Amino acid sequence: NCTNDSEFYAFHGSGAHYVVGDGSVQFISANIAGPAFVALCTRDLGDIGNFGD
Repeated sequence: NCTNDSEFYAFHGSGAHYVVGDGSVQFISANIAGPAFVALCTRDLGDIGNFGD
């Protein structure tokens, strides 16, 4: 019974699943670098994410 309205969160200890713009679901590690995570959350800065790395 956890409420977390102000940040990304999941009950997985090592990361969380996210739906991305192409409709796929990707698991993002809790150890992702902050700037890389921010880049994946933006749409207007021209950032390109690569889930294969």
